[in-house]
Amino acid sequence: MDGLDGVWGVIGVSIGGVVVGLSLLVWQWFAWWPGKDAFLRDPLGSLGELAPFVLGWAYGALGTLTVMGLIGMAFDVALWASNWLGDAAGWALVGAPVGVTAAGAPVQLTALGTWMVVLYTVGAVAAIRFRKGISGHLKRGVWSGCCLGTSSTFAGLAAAPLAHATNWLGDHTIGAVT
Repeated sequence: MDGLDGVWGVIGVSIGGVVVGLSLLVWQWFAWWPGKDAFLRDPLGSLGELAPFVLGWAYGALGTLTVMGLIGMAFDVALWASNWLGDAAGWALVGAPVGVTAAGAPVQLTALGTWMVVLYTVGAVAAIRFRKGISGHLKRGVWSGCCLGTSSTFAGLAAAPLAHATNWLGDHTIGAVT
């Protein structure tokens, strides 16, 4: 991908970008896994520690579907940089071809769904600012979701119900007020 061609539009994820997103998932797994004994002793508490990453991932996937404005541009730039980083690493480490697109058809957010992404952004920024213990997990989740949200894999398919739920939530919260 040359330049920032996708900024202010839908940018596709490359295989390199998908590998970056999956690498963040692997990193999070090892940062989180408490061990078999600790997990069996307190499975709900252990799974609860994944919540910041999972919520960040969902926000990252939805942010990638936001195609206009500053939030859309920020996610476009992050996805472009992730594609570049992943493609460069693949080329340098294993001689992989660069720029191979892995994107599926992106799901659309409605007008009220995009307003919900604004509220999610406020929540994510507040959590990063005020909840220092979870900020690294949340940031990793946002980055991974950004990379995987528009892929054609299972992770990309997860963006569809997230988008539909966000559209529904926007219709029934913001839409109910207006």
